[in-house]
Amino acid sequence: MMIIVNGESKEVAGQMSIAELIAFLGFSEKVGAVAYNMTFVPSDSYEKTLLSEGDEVEILAPVCGG
Repeated sequence: MMIIVNGESKEVAGQMSIAELIAFLGFSEKVGAVAYNMTFVPSDSYEKTLLSEGDEVEILAPVCGG
């Protein structure tokens, strides 16, 4: 299944949740925010939000620095 993650096309095997996508892509558990098809997704919904062909996901990770 093809989805778009942070502006890039990604091939993922079968249906997965946002939580599974985060793990699949190697992001740490401390993701700053996720937008799914231009809508903010609260972290307690990552497990139950399932992705479909053509979906767009933006994953923002926290950045340290000054």
